[in-house]
Amino acid sequence: MSEAKFTDLLGLTIEKIENINNQELIFYTRHPYYNSKEKKVFRMFHYHECCEDVEIEEITGDINDLIDSPILMAAEEVSEIKPNNGKEYNIFEEGSNSEKTWTFYKLATIKGYVDIRWFGSSNGYYSTRVDFEEVDLQKQNEKEFFAWVKGNYLKPVQELLDKGVNVNTLDEDNLTALWWAVAKGHKEMVELLKAAGGKVYE
Repeated sequence: MSEAKFTDLLGLTIEKIENINNQELIFYTRHPYYNSKEKKVFRMFHYHECCEDVEIEEITGDINDLIDSPILMAAEEVSEIKPNNGKEYNIFEEGSNSEKTWTFYKLATIKGYVDIRWFGSSNGYYSTRVDFEEVDLQKQNEKEFFAWVKGNYLKPVQELLDKGVNVNTLDEDNLTALWWAVAKGHKEMVELLKAAGGKVYE
């Protein structure tokens, strides 16, 4: 993952948006002009620390208006209410848990506008900021690759191999996909991975 700015969406075409329980939005994008094969994925979410709640409160407009048309506007606006009007406060004192943040994200294409409103609350000690970052597609594909192998799903494994995932890439335990297929007794998966040049140990 690498930190990005919301304005990085400007000029890109969104292919798909995933809303994960109003806790996270995933934007799948491509460049609309010079290279339609250039894919980028962005993630909008909140790094949870401890005693704060941050989630999407409302999406206004038709999200489908953002699909398959270049983004013409990507703007962010923040509105905050600080605890005790910004004075010193005791986080254990009743009523001091009152920091509230609304973050508004505005997106537009030629088809229409969409406002995404995030709401965050905290005792004032923990951040309620909304994070935005670019997803490393290679690492994401490798993560999915191991998940599909372990679950014995042949088709998506083949699709990821066709996309260029290294059959002998190692997971966080330094094990190959073929090692997992053998360990789990997935015979057809073993054959698929062997045919792609897979090794038990790399």
